[in-house]
Amino acid sequence: EEKILLVHSDSYRYFGAFDDDGKRFSYASTERNGRDFDLYTYDFITHSSKMIYESKFGFYPRAWRPKTSQLLMAEVRGEDAVNLYILDADSGKSNVLYNPDIAADFNSFAWKKNGEGFYFSSNLNGEMNEVLFYDVISHQTTTIVKNTLNLEKVRLCNNDKSLIWTINQNGYDKLQVLNLVNNKHQEIDIHKGVYELSCTSENNLLSVLVSSSDTPGTLYLHDLDTGLTKSFIDPEMAGINPQNLKHPKVVTFKARDGVTIQGLLYLPPVIHKGLTPPVVINVHGGPTSQSRPSWRPINQYLLGKGIAVLDINVRGSTGFGKKYARLDDKKNRLNSVRDLVDAINWLEKSGQVNSEKSAVMGGSYGGYMVNAVMGLYPSTFKAGASFVGVADWVRALKTASPGLKASDIIEYGDIREEKWQKFYANNSPINTVGKITSPMFFEHGVNDPRDPIEESDSMVKILRQNNVPVTYLRFSDEGHRISKVSNKILFYRELANFLERHLN
Repeated sequence: EEKILLVHSDSYRYFGAFDDDGKRFSYASTERNGRDFDLYTYDFITHSSKMIYESKFGFYPRAWRPKTSQLLMAEVRGEDAVNLYILDADSGKSNVLYNPDIAADFNSFAWKKNGEGFYFSSNLNGEMNEVLFYDVISHQTTTIVKNTLNLEKVRLCNNDKSLIWTINQNGYDKLQVLNLVNNKHQEIDIHKGVYELSCTSENNLLSVLVSSSDTPGTLYLHDLDTGLTKSFIDPEMAGINPQNLKHPKVVTFKARDGVTIQGLLYLPPVIHKGLTPPVVINVHGGPTSQSRPSWRPINQYLLGKGIAVLDINVRGSTGFGKKYARLDDKKNRLNSVRDLVDAINWLEKSGQVNSEKSAVMGGSYGGYMVNAVMGLYPSTFKAGASFVGVADWVRALKTASPGLKASDIIEYGDIREEKWQKFYANNSPINTVGKITSPMFFEHGVNDPRDPIEESDSMVKILRQNNVPVTYLRFSDEGHRISKVSNKILFYRELANFLERHLN
C-alpha cells in the first residue's frame, strides 16, 4: 500500500537514506526559507519530521553510520566537489571530516557493519578517484586502491568480506572485487557497458544491472563466494535483435590549444562504397557529466538511418581527471564550445564521416552548447537541436533552483557580482542568435525548474522573426526532463524526422 509521508510542498527536497534499523530516513529541504537546504529526518513511528541541522546553501545527507544516530553530510563546493562532515541526528552536532584546500569529490560511501569506518571513492589525493578508507576512531585515511583511471561505485558486501568497485575506462565499467579476508583481488567479467551495483552485507550475492549499446538493462547475479555469474533478468527488446545494435569505438583528438578530447563514435552498420555518412555530435549535460556507452535508443535509430553519432566529452567533463573537469570553469566557458568545432574538423580529416552534413544536439548544459556554437560558428553545422538549453546565462543563473546555486558559484562564478553579470551578459547565446541561419529544433518543458521556459522561448522568437526554420516542442506538462511516454514518443519522432530531413 502506497502512503504519502511528506505532503506536497513548494519547497525543494532531496532524499538521503534510511537509517540502520529502517525506522527513519534523512532528507534535505528548503522549507525553512526557500533558499537553504536544511537536514531533516522522518520518523516512521511518530510519523513526523524533525530538523536536525540548519545550514546555509547546499548541505545534503549521505550514508548513516550503523548502530548509531550519526550520518555523513556533504557540503557542496562545486558541480563535482564537496566537503564532508559527520552529523549526529539526535544532538545536531557536526564535525568536519574533509575540507581540503583543493576541492575534491567524496562519494559512494560503504560503512563497515561495526561502524568503525567507511570505504569511499575520492580524488582527494590526486587527479583520479581512488578507493579510500576513513577510520572513525583514529581519524586516519588509508588508500585501499589507486589507479590511473577513475575508481567508482564502491560497495561493501558479504559480511564485510568483499570490497567492490568499478574502474571507469573510457566510459566502460570494469568490475573489481577485493577479498578483505585473504587480500585476493579479481576482475569480474560481465557484459561490457555501464553498471549499477547492489548488494547486502548479509549474503554473498552481488547484482549488476548493465546498460549498454545493445541492452537497456540486463540484470546479472554474481556469487562472491563461488565466483559464478549468471544472467538473471533479460530486458524486453520489442523484437529488436541485439546483434544488430552497434557499439561505439573510443576516439581522441587534439583541440586547437592541444587539449586531448575524448568521444564515442558510432558508425552505421552499412556504409555505401565511396560514400561517408552524415554525422550528429551529441553533447552531454552537467556540465560535469560524462558521455558513456549506455543505452541510447536515439543513437541506434540514427545509425539505422545511415547517420553516424559522436558522443563527445568536451573539456569540463568528468571521468578524465580533476584538472580536465576544471578546464571550462568560469571565463574558460567558451573553450568547450570551440571543442565542437575542432571535433568536426577532426572528423573531416579522419575521412570517417561527411562533415558537410553535420548536426549538433544536446540537452540542459548540452542545449546551451548547441545554442552557443550555432551562433558563434554559424557555418559549422547544417542543423542544431537544443533541449532545455540556456540562452541567457544571467537570467538562468539568477533564477536557478536553490539546489543548484551553491554549485553554480564554483562552476560559473557568483552571478550576484557585477563582473560575472557583465561576463555572461556578453557571452550568452541570446547575443548571437541573430547569426544563426541553419534550421533549429527546440524542446522545453513549461515547468522546468532548472532552465526556465523563457530560455527556449526567447531563442525561438528571434529565429522565427529572422525566418530561420524552427521546430519547437513546448510541453505544458513537462519539466527539465520528459516523463510521459506519449511525449517521449512525440519528441523522438519529431527529432528523428528533423535530423533525417536536414542531413539526408
